[in-house]
Amino acid sequence: MNTTIDALIRTIFVIAVILLYKNWSKIAAAYRRQSSKYEKFVGVINDILGLFKIRINNFFLSIVLPMLLIGGVWTYIFSFGARPAPPEPGIINLLNAVIITPIYEEIMFRGLILGVCFLIFFWLAFKVLKWKETKISKLNINITALLIVSIIFSIAHKGVLDFRYISGVIFGVVYLIDNKNLLPAIIGHSLNNLIVVIAHG
Repeated sequence: MNTTIDALIRTIFVIAVILLYKNWSKIAAAYRRQSSKYEKFVGVINDILGLFKIRINNFFLSIVLPMLLIGGVWTYIFSFGARPAPPEPGIINLLNAVIITPIYEEIMFRGLILGVCFLIFFWLAFKVLKWKETKISKLNINITALLIVSIIFSIAHKGVLDFRYISGVIFGVVYLIDNKNLLPAIIGHSLNNLIVVIAHG
């Protein structure tokens, strides 16, 4: 797909999700006023939007920690003389790589896909298999879902499991540590992509 069209589609998706996220309480109230038949629809959207947050919860967790982790990983990768695949030149490609794609992919992978995995795994573990609900069992489910989604994240890029798996794990870890907040994952992802761009500058 043409990079400009791809960037445009991702931008529209990101804007739509952010507008929905910011205005959902007003929209939900309007649906509820219209009819009670929308209650299930409103509930589903509430569940989906409840899978993630986008805000500064804590300056260190939301901003500093993802930068330290991604910086450390790339320092380690570069110490082996590795060179990541170069991005395509051009301002649209730069904006797409450093701003649009990190927001889009974090909403998709850490927000929606990982969130849905949590819902499914928790349902299977506690409702179907009747596991005892403890901090350890919840942590195991979170880790399992995070590792699976990180594999999907890596394979979704080039069809193979590569260094993006490590990045995906880091983005997922900072998302979980900051109470399912996408901001640290977006910051880490943006910095990650910026480093790749600078490495080929």
